[in-house]
Amino acid sequence: MAVPNIKFTDSPVAVMYIDEDAEGAFVRGTRVRKVNSEERDANPDGTLGTVWGSCRHPELMDNALAYFVAWDTCPGVPIGCMEFKVEAAT
Repeated sequence: MAVPNIKFTDSPVAVMYIDEDAEGAFVRGTRVRKVNSEERDANPDGTLGTVWGSCRHPELMDNALAYFVAWDTCPGVPIGCMEFKVEAAT
């Protein structure tokens, strides 16, 4: 398995994220909307954000896809979330 392209934000608190597009994922720059929020989530359903990267691991969680999204409520700080929690914003 190839090593992902890991980057750090320029925000006051360094945040690590993967700056790549996983196969079958929304590409970087895609606008997304939060769905399937849970009580502990920082952002409720309907919150908009931008995909900064994505990753997939075939040996973990049944080939789960994760996104790094900079939500409009906290621009410049990509937060990891699973694919079932985002949809394309139209």
